[in-house]
Formats: sequence, structure tokens, C-alpha cells
Amino acid sequence: MNLILTVGTGVQFDRLVRAADDWAGRHPEHRVFMQIGYSTYQPRHAAEFFAFAPFAHFQELFGQSEVAVSHGSAGPILAARRLGLPLVLVPRQARFGEMPNDHQVEVCEAIRDESAMREIVLEMADFESALERAMARRRAGQRYEPHLLKESLVAAMAAFVEKCRRD
Repeated sequence: MNLILTVGTGVQFDRLVRAADDWAGRHPEHRVFMQIGYSTYQPRHAAEFFAFAPFAHFQELFGQSEVAVSHGSAGPILAARRLGLPLVLVPRQARFGEMPNDHQVEVCEAIRDESAMREIVLEMADFESALERAMARRRAGQRYEPHLLKESLVAAMAAFVEKCRRD
């Protein structure tokens, strides 16, 4: 299985890059492509890693992947949603000095219930099990449904309109 990891273009995210690389070392049957940004940790087990890449190359790797792992930013969330990929989100956290505040945690918490295809990891001890669940969903043929929230909202509104019509 191919996996894509992206940490974006902000500050380093060694905590996530190291965890993904450790996992890749224990699972050489999988290919992990890593965009590591300003991280100082250099992966030893990635199929390919780079700080930054031309957008076309990054999109190509994203398109070849079955599971995505990302920091808590909108770009990868939307890309995974568009491609139907299970997504493991590991938001940067202020307590680790990765961000000045916890806005990535807040973004992840705000979208937590939109789809079962998302795993949110706040403690690295949970990273491997979250990744395994995402991979199991992909192996089972499940795809991220990009309009789950929209569909549930439309259904709720239709039910409300029908109730008003009857009353």
C-alpha cells in the first residue's frame, strides 16, 4: 500500500516525521512518501522524502496513495476528501512547541464527526493504531465520502420541511 505524509510548509514537525518513519521501518511492505518541510529529522525508511516538491509531483504522489497522513491543515484535508482517501490527522500542538496555539487541534476537533474516514491523533502512542484503522478501511474498499456533512444537512432540512408541510 502507498501512503503519503505531508507536514506542510510551516515549522518543523519532527514528532510526526519520526513516528511515520519508525512505522515505515517496521512495515517495509508499504511505500511511504514523505513531504517533511522544515523538519530536521531525516527519514531512513521512506520510499521518497523531500522538504518541498513541485506541486505537480506532490499531487501525483497524493494520487498514487491509498492513505494520507497529515498535520491539521485544510489543504491535505480537502485533497484527501477529493480523492476519497482515508486520512490520519496529527495536528501540531502548542504544548510541544510546534505552534504558538492549538488552532490545528481545534480544526481537527471541529471536523471530527464529519466522516469515519478520518482518524485524529493527539497522542503519538495512538498513531500506529489510527494508521492501521485507516488502512483497514481502504483495504475494505471504503472511500471518503466528500459530501457526508452536506448530505446529512440536506436530509435534516428535508425532514424539517416535510414536518412543516404536514403541520
